Amino acid sequence: MPIMKLIRCICVSVCLACGWQAVYGCWGPTYSPKYYRMFRIADFGKDTTVFQTGVDVFRKTVNIYNCELWQRQTSLDIPLPDISRVVLGFSVEKIEEVGKCLEWGRGWGGVKNAFVEWIITHKDRDLVDLLILAKRCERVRLRLHNDPWYYEEEGDGWHLLLDSIHRVASERVRKSVRYGDRYLLQAMRALFSLGRYEECVTLWENESPRMAKSVIRNMTGSYAAGAYYRLKQQDRAVALYAECDDLEQVMWCLKEEFPQEPVVRMECIYWYYPQADELERLLQTQITELENAVEHIELEMGGGMVIDTIQYYRLKQFAMRVAREGKVISPATWMYSAAFIADILGDSAEAMRLMTEAKEMRCQGGLVKESSRIFNFYLSAKTQRWGEEYKRIFLRELQWLDTRIVAQSVSVNLWNIKCNISFCYVHDMMRKVVLEVGVPRCVEEGEVELALLLANYADNRLLLLEGQRGKAEHPYGFEKLDGERYVWIKDWRDSSRYVNEFDFSNDYFALLDTMALEKVLSYRQVLNGTGGGELVCFLRERCYRNADYLNEIIGTRYLRNREYVRACEYFSKVPLDYQERMNVTPYLDRDGRFGFAVRMLRYQEEMQSEDAKVREEAMFRYALGRYEAGVENWALTRYEWNDELEGEEYARRALKELLNNVENEMFGFCVLSELSQIEIVDWGEIYPFYRRFAKTRAMGMLRGGCDNLGRWEGKRDK
Repeated sequence: MPIMKLIRCICVSVCLACGWQAVYGCWGPTYSPKYYRMFRIADFGKDTTVFQTGVDVFRKTVNIYNCELWQRQTSLDIPLPDISRVVLGFSVEKIEEVGKCLEWGRGWGGVKNAFVEWIITHKDRDLVDLLILAKRCERVRLRLHNDPWYYEEEGDGWHLLLDSIHRVASERVRKSVRYGDRYLLQAMRALFSLGRYEECVTLWENESPRMAKSVIRNMTGSYAAGAYYRLKQQDRAVALYAECDDLEQVMWCLKEEFPQEPVVRMECIYWYYPQADELERLLQTQITELENAVEHIELEMGGGMVIDTIQYYRLKQFAMRVAREGKVISPATWMYSAAFIADILGDSAEAMRLMTEAKEMRCQGGLVKESSRIFNFYLSAKTQRWGEEYKRIFLRELQWLDTRIVAQSVSVNLWNIKCNISFCYVHDMMRKVVLEVGVPRCVEEGEVELALLLANYADNRLLLLEGQRGKAEHPYGFEKLDGERYVWIKDWRDSSRYVNEFDFSNDYFALLDTMALEKVLSYRQVLNGTGGGELVCFLRERCYRNADYLNEIIGTRYLRNREYVRACEYFSKVPLDYQERMNVTPYLDRDGRFGFAVRMLRYQEEMQSEDAKVREEAMFRYALGRYEAGVENWALTRYEWNDELEGEEYARRALKELLNNVENEMFGFCVLSELSQIEIVDWGEIYPFYRRFAKTRAMGMLRGGCDNLGRWEGKRDK
């Protein structure tokens, strides 16, 4: 073996052992569509209950919600920190300074703040008055609650001040168009701090019906709930706290009665307030956890983990009850959830029945309607008989999903595409239905050509769309084309500056590489043909076409089967530079697979020669070629390493047979020399040949120049 080949072989082995990212040939999709999260009653990645600053993610507090509302009520261009500094950090005196700027028509002389500048620019006196009132209320309440020397006495200065704040705020509840709800909050705070709980409750009951759902309504309602609790009306207090999404206070009211087990907790909250936001949050969390648990068990990563089927059966029954009682805004959401649990627990037939029931129920929001329709599509693909009638249904739903994918505006990251990372729900669900269900069912029915069309569409639809729309983000820090962060999809696929991993690791490729070769050839005709039915035509129009790609794969399949004539036929149609952008590029010589096929074809022909020397040398070179393709340079016939390569065993048998029959002394020594380098034949196997020519001059020459042979002799002598 030439020294450079030996070095390359060692380097490849090290890379394989280390799992280095640069070993492109060994990487397949890291996240199969089978494991995409399907259950959705709220937008993934758009959790309105969390707040992110840089890389840190926090659960939103009431203060953050309040500042966000101020932003919507003034200007979305004002940074939230600027609003927070004023609303939460400014004293009464500082707010009064802002008021003086309004009166005197001068600018703000303090630290630059966009919220203050907006107030002054828009001369919003009502906002300033509200903030002054709120700050005074806050100061008095803190004094009453935190001063250890204060002893409550009705009619003292602090009480009178709070009463004054209450009266002023109450008067402005109806007068202020923009900030009426905020004035109501201050009135409730003052009354609650004065201990006038009955007035608190009365004010809430009179004003709350007109209040829109918001953080201010929740904050105001929490004071009313506290008043109910102090009036010994615990159930009404708990119900109102739940309505105001104040779960901490619900727990405080119920104390040890508040359940810890998730499903029982949901039942408890539902009993007090069926429309509580927390119920759907818990529902999403619990079912997503069930999806995750199933994934871990299927991937054998669970470490003995088992699914608590009793818990999820109870959740399913609870969801069905909630849906049928109709106390929630969207009963269909709950029946969809029950159906989803049924399917995950293995009863797709029950899931179908429940989804039929869900269709007749009230559904709030387009997102749940979309999720339900996708789940219906998934269920039908799994359970319906695969015939011409269902193909029409399958096509209709696929067309609908396709329009949703086209309507999405997403930035495609090529690394995410390669690794099947989820970033677009409707696209992910199309892939889940098509690749997890549609493709396997077609293969089962013997419709391999249709299976390949479906896989082609699923893996390439978004890439082709983005290629039409513009550029995609280039993966993981490789050299950018023209120094740009974004590249055209076509440039990425066609440029020799990028190694094309995706096209040789996706599900479509896996089918092309494993299905019967005659089926792949038939598919090639279907892809490039016409007719074939509505579904075939729909897919064909949206599939990826690249003659070089298919010809190279087919040629490699023939090469793997040792049909070198056919391999050369297909490789001859592929430009020589095409291999420079394949996933196995780092492991191929310049001649590549085509050059190897030509050599092996020549050896096969020479093995039929009447000249014994030519015939024997061809047999030797052919055996070494089989060894090279199967062991040393697996990339000649494969796109990734696997343990089923047969080159070594074949070469061992062929070369042993050759050594036993060769008559040409010098040629035998050349064979022996090469064998000593690659070490696929041990000393015991070559010893009979060695003894035949041990005392010849040629063997002496070989012995002096071959260290491995010397070591073998040493082992034999021992």
